[in-house]
Amino acid sequence: MDAEDPNKLCFAGYYCKEGSSIPNPIGDPDGVGDICQPGYYCEEGSFEMTPCPPGTYEFREGSSECQVCPAGWYCEEGATKPLECFNGYCPAGSSAPTLCPDGFYGSEDLRKLEALEDCPYCPNTMYCFDGLIQGECDAGYFCDFGALAWRDSSKECPSGHYCPSGAKLPIRCPETLYYSGTAATDVSFCKPCQEGYYCLDNDSVSRVCPKGHFCPEKTKEPVSCWPGTYNPLRKAGKPEDCWVCPAGTDCWAPGTDDAWRFLCPVGHYCP
Repeated sequence: MDAEDPNKLCFAGYYCKEGSSIPNPIGDPDGVGDICQPGYYCEEGSFEMTPCPPGTYEFREGSSECQVCPAGWYCEEGATKPLECFNGYCPAGSSAPTLCPDGFYGSEDLRKLEALEDCPYCPNTMYCFDGLIQGECDAGYFCDFGALAWRDSSKECPSGHYCPSGAKLPIRCPETLYYSGTAATDVSFCKPCQEGYYCLDNDSVSRVCPKGHFCPEKTKEPVSCWPGTYNPLRKAGKPEDCWVCPAGTDCWAPGTDDAWRFLCPVGHYCP
């Protein structure tokens, strides 16, 4: 064929080398041309086959252009058919899977994902980066979903809790125990409330027992001094820290902290 003569160009879907006598050679015994093979394309006037570019494929003979690889599949250079996407996601025209972002994952079992939105969150108790599940979260951290690292700073175990290795969520310190720090790895970090203090459920601090009350060890709420007694001091830890109200006062209310606010009423006597 004469490449300079537009009337003698090789037909689209074929290639014609120098010496070809027809525009659509098929199995030319002289080896000067042939129909374009699967995985290649041949535009009009081609003198050789061109491999399908990455992200395209062609399974037919005699094609003048390659087909775009569909979403959920990928196509390497010269592909004759798409390959199922795995370990990531594949928009239309992909030449290889794209890794899911950190905090998300792909796998051999999750196939034909089409877009980033199809990537699932990293599962509970695990952390994910480089598009894969990497392992369990470290003790002192929790992994509910989407953890980026074995010690994800956004998932550090908070005060009043502890987190063993692979914890899905922080575990509260038991009642009457507290922990003021963070990143506790086990229940031994939770300490009992001392006498003269009380600890609310899931507390991060021990709280000073208020006046008019006493707080034994491991108390989650202050105990009121009973009627007829009072306590003017903080940090009381025993019942005997509540004193008998002096003569001339009428301490009828529980939790009294100042007996002299309750003077004996006129016309009465208060021993």
